[in-house]
Amino acid sequence: MDAVTDKLDGRWGIKDYIGTVMCLLGIRRKFYKQNPGLYSIGNPDSKSPVFVTANYKYSADVLRRALKNTDAWILVIDTKGINVWCAAGKGTFGTAEIISRVNKTGLKDTVSHRTLILPQLGAPGVKPAEVRKNTGFSVKYGPVEADDIPQFIKNGFTADRKMRTKQFRIPERLAVSLTHMVQGLLPTAAIALFFVLVDFLFSLKGNSGVTGFLSINISASLGALLGGTLIAGALLPLLPGRAFSIKGFFISILFALFFFQKISSYSSPLFTLYTGGKILILAGWIVYLVLNLTGSSTYTSLSGVKKETAISLPLVAAGSFAGLAMIITGGILL
Repeated sequence: MDAVTDKLDGRWGIKDYIGTVMCLLGIRRKFYKQNPGLYSIGNPDSKSPVFVTANYKYSADVLRRALKNTDAWILVIDTKGINVWCAAGKGTFGTAEIISRVNKTGLKDTVSHRTLILPQLGAPGVKPAEVRKNTGFSVKYGPVEADDIPQFIKNGFTADRKMRTKQFRIPERLAVSLTHMVQGLLPTAAIALFFVLVDFLFSLKGNSGVTGFLSINISASLGALLGGTLIAGALLPLLPGRAFSIKGFFISILFALFFFQKISSYSSPLFTLYTGGKILILAGWIVYLVLNLTGSSTYTSLSGVKKETAISLPLVAAGSFAGLAMIITGGILL
């Protein structure tokens, strides 16, 4: 039995802010965890409310900050370091883990009531009837945003319509996109390096038509990274199509037009073939990056993501192989 693990402070320290920034940048994100268990905040007693959250530390930190002026219990369940929303979709913020953690911590002996307050975004992974059957605790869903919890408590633990609505504003989309951008830096650098090496190898056979494009290789690769992350995130609701692959395709078309225009002064059929292969690979990279945003959006469902991924990824792979064939053919014949 875990019993009460520790007392939490609702105030954030410098380590919490640094950890949050590192987390948003994707640095050691999978290690950013809160130990599962039952925690106290303020001076709770047996009648104090019990809030449930994931062991992704940022999720736990946001909750404890919202409860800084409240006497409450926080039950942290083991979601493998994944946030509430994503964990609910993956099944780690789910019925079995809640039942297990309630029983392990001896929550029945700590509180006299039988209510667990869960984040609304965790609802897809939870079966309240099974939780009640196996623990004796009923499930109540709190607001979508942790910042609304103080008002939720004032309302008698009732969420109004606004608290049940999730907005996906530009700052939130950019925060998600920034994480994806950092995660995409190394693959993007690898793509740029591949283009530079290809140029170098074909230049060894005396082909001057493929030299002098170091800056274009780098800028095009970085442009693809920005297009598939920050630009896609900022413009997400405005981009045409429901499918993320279609949104990514639209950005890749604009990207291709821009860089074809940049190299138009070097144009020849074979050079167009050679450079077009690079652009085709980068266009596929853009679509792939935009597809990665599906797991961090209010616009998708798990079944929809699986279906779209199954259709889109083979097309992205086929386009990349076609781009590689264009590069090799154009480089040999130039």
